Amino acid sequence: MKIVAVDDNADARAFIDRVLQLHGAKVVSVDSAAKAIEAVLQFRPDIVLCDLMMPEMDGYAFLRQIRALGNEMASAVPGGCPDGVCRRGESLENGACWISSPYG
Repeated sequence: MKIVAVDDNADARAFIDRVLQLHGAKVVSVDSAAKAIEAVLQFRPDIVLCDLMMPEMDGYAFLRQIRALGNEMASAVPGGCPDGVCRRGESLENGACWISSPYG
């Protein structure tokens, strides 16, 4: 399985990389939504894991851009945001599954 993981938190990226690689996944990990868009176009992943609360472009905008590209891959979105800020419905509308982040 090929996975692109995007999170601005270096510790979260390292944890995600390690766990997924231990389970046999090929992981490309990046620290911004802009880099994740490039990674998705080049790597053509099966799954995208993305943080919601990132600077510059948040996870919601990232999902909208990926969907606008016509990419039909599955997307999983860790929570990772404070109460009252997460827009779970918006994630689901953009074709994402919802996964709570251990770094929330």
